[in-house]
Amino acid sequence: ATFLCKPSRALFAAAMTAPSSSWVKLNCGKRQPSATSKAILSSSSASQTSQEKKDLEPKRNTEQWEGLQYQKQQSDEPWFVLDFADIAKSLASRLTDDDVGAILVCINANKTLKTLKLTGCVNITGHGLEPLRSSTVLEHIDLSLAGQHESPNIEPMPAISEMVVLPILDSIVDANDNSLKYIQLPKKWRGNKSPSLDIFLERYKILLGSRGSKCSKCDKILGDNSDFEWVLGW
Repeated sequence: ATFLCKPSRALFAAAMTAPSSSWVKLNCGKRQPSATSKAILSSSSASQTSQEKKDLEPKRNTEQWEGLQYQKQQSDEPWFVLDFADIAKSLASRLTDDDVGAILVCINANKTLKTLKLTGCVNITGHGLEPLRSSTVLEHIDLSLAGQHESPNIEPMPAISEMVVLPILDSIVDANDNSLKYIQLPKKWRGNKSPSLDIFLERYKILLGSRGSKCSKCDKILGDNSDFEWVLGW
């Protein structure tokens, strides 16, 4: 399965263990991938690194070799980033919450995933993000559903629900030693902010301020009264 992009490989791996609908709903999301699924999930890094190592074998003392060793270290846990822009829009638009949830459980996203971009996943309400609840490793989550350089105005209106997703984001913000740094929200939420969203954003702003996080544009420490639209991708 080395020819498959990450989202496709994860879908394939999940399907080799059980139907998508059973991953999150059964056993509170504690289903484990089968040996075959684990092999599929780890196949790309193993084969790619082996080939790169072979190509660079004569250059062990060069900067290029050191770069390869770093790549190998990173590939030992390849599921740091998951971007659904890697698959066709026609497929991403058909993915359900069960599919996304199955992927996240299968790759152990709660313990490994640092960046999630739900590009094109216009059919999900957000229940499939439940495996990320209380994650302490997630740093960046893009819920805009739009690809790079694409308009955030999506028609018809995507299904993603503030009522479903905000409690999950809240649980991450509440988690001790959480790593959350950057959130990109759907345009439909930003256009007409609800009281619940305002409360969440205020709590998140306070969290960033407590860390001494700085604005990327002016180096101002983010606090209660800071403008932090940059960190929301606004």
